[in-house]
Amino acid sequence: MISAMKTGMISASMKKGLKTQLMIKSNSRANNVFSKILNQFCVRFQKDNVIDARRKADFIKNLIPNAPPLTEDEEEMIEESMKFVEDVTSRAKRIAGTVNESVEKFLYRDGEGGAAVGMTVAKID
Repeated sequence: MISAMKTGMISASMKKGLKTQLMIKSNSRANNVFSKILNQFCVRFQKDNVIDARRKADFIKNLIPNAPPLTEDEEEMIEESMKFVEDVTSRAKRIAGTVNESVEKFLYRDGEGGAAVGMTVAKID
């Protein structure tokens, strides 16, 4: 839930895909009218997709090119993680019913009934 506005007397909350609701701590008719107007204002000018697209574009254009280089420890951690992924995916079986999902799910059980390793792989664009 995204909190849009929170003060002592007024609080508005927006849930993605749902109607914006405003609650005012009073029973007067003026507050009822004010809440309806503010609800319509929030619904009219809510632009989550536009803001998300702008933040993503800014991240790709400005932050990624200016990122500092990885340290040796970070590069080593990534290499070890990728070796682990290759090891698990070579021995593990894909979990049934997850073939068409955006996240690949694998499960590997030690033959002796010992350790069980689960892994999920997602491609992030």
